[in-house]
Amino acid sequence: MFQNLSEHAREHEKMIAGGTLLWPDTPTTDADRLNFTAGIELHTFPNGTADLFSSTVGAGATISSPTGGGIKIVQASGAATNTTLNFDVPAFQLESDSTICVIYSINNPILQRSGSVYGTTQALNFSSFCAASSGAAFYQGVQSDGGDVLVNVTAASLDAGKSGVGATIGDTLDRMRLVFNLSQGAEIVIKRVLLSPKIKPTFGVYFDDGLISEYAEGFQYMAKKGLRGTLAVITNTVGGSGRITKSQLLEMQDAGWDIVNHTHTHVGANSGYGASPDQIALSQSVLAGDNFILNGSIGGALFDEPRCLIAISAGDETNKRLEVTGMDEHDNVITVTQNGIGTATFPVGQTVWKRIDQVKSIDGTTSTVKLTVSASHSELLYQIGTAQQWLRSNGFARTAHLFVAPGGQYNILTFRVLAELGITGMRTVQQYVEQPFIRPNPLTICSWGGGISSGGSATTIGYKDKAINQNAYTSVFLHDIIVDSGSPVAGVESRRSDFRLFIDAVAASVKANDVQCITMSEYFKLCGY
Repeated sequence: MFQNLSEHAREHEKMIAGGTLLWPDTPTTDADRLNFTAGIELHTFPNGTADLFSSTVGAGATISSPTGGGIKIVQASGAATNTTLNFDVPAFQLESDSTICVIYSINNPILQRSGSVYGTTQALNFSSFCAASSGAAFYQGVQSDGGDVLVNVTAASLDAGKSGVGATIGDTLDRMRLVFNLSQGAEIVIKRVLLSPKIKPTFGVYFDDGLISEYAEGFQYMAKKGLRGTLAVITNTVGGSGRITKSQLLEMQDAGWDIVNHTHTHVGANSGYGASPDQIALSQSVLAGDNFILNGSIGGALFDEPRCLIAISAGDETNKRLEVTGMDEHDNVITVTQNGIGTATFPVGQTVWKRIDQVKSIDGTTSTVKLTVSASHSELLYQIGTAQQWLRSNGFARTAHLFVAPGGQYNILTFRVLAELGITGMRTVQQYVEQPFIRPNPLTICSWGGGISSGGSATTIGYKDKAINQNAYTSVFLHDIIVDSGSPVAGVESRRSDFRLFIDAVAASVKANDVQCITMSEYFKLCGY
């Protein structure tokens, strides 16, 4: 008998021919095979809440047992509060490469504030525990369409800075605690908890926009190192001043790169349109219970087309609720409540509006917030559809179903347009790692970066190392590569020397067989799409 599940997992790996295991529903051709193990099942909650030995339900929340198993949490009202689930698991040893993984679905990712995973022993009952907790950990990778998502934290972080009051590598754990902090309107179903599923670490390199340096330096230098990547092109700029030409794009595609859609003129779905006449409310701080002062030219007036409401916050608005009243796209007068998500630009709920009549700050704003409107359905259809048609008409039909969202921005109208156009994959700027074998949401693929700060290649190399350390997938996106004497514009430029150090590190890891560097389309094959 195995003394613990970790030992069993190692033995199971030895029995897999060539170290290759095909997870159900993944491709079966040799070209699409992945080296990965399924991990060990710690809990599937077949009896729902009956599988918990205790729970603490947050104010305004309920927990229930959905058909087919799992634990369902609904935050029906009130501010975001913690709901805690405690349950026993088969004993396992916490090792240096252990990964605790939670697979769950959620109706609206923007309504999930945070999540935490704790492990302990039944004897100590969380008086001594290890904790993996991050304000963004459970938000990262969440699917907007309710599919399964896996979030993991390596033991390296469990025993350093987040280690509770005593648990360390080598301890045997047999009790788990999950804590979810949800906003009003969130529904989440926790489905499975796994121990240490693994893939061969996988990494992607993207270039956004189609700048000439992305060809002359990015493509050319990566080719010298035997690496391929993905270029997201703004189609109306191809061949323009300082931009990649069509022939260069074809050369990149012939070398194995993916050339994908980045809209026709680089319009972000949530960027806001026009100056003050097109803003619902100009930047302002609002006290608890008070209303925003709406802009008279649009507040209370019918929009030209149905649009989403967008909040742009200058401070951390986490758990700061906005109550919005107006007319939705179906002519219903409704009121919705939305929690802020930090310093960010974010859609207010999943509603498409024709008119906004009132916006109240229930808790008061942390800093200044302005309210604007998203691109309309027709505007997004033009932007994404025109670029898709350009790709199809100019020799890039193979990857015309793939899309990189400008600024990583998307909303409910974006998803509608992608479905209409048959676009099946979208990369955003959400920063996390993914586990392809559980088929993550193809419309919220993760990525880090933008540019490499002067002397900051180590940070960008660290993103690649995340994939290696967590036996997972992640990617980096870059823009213009400038001369070494230049000063990079924060977030969008990289010095050539810093870029080359980054690529040298990726190439070294590929050569050492520590990671595979693949394109966007290859990643979706890897996921089983």
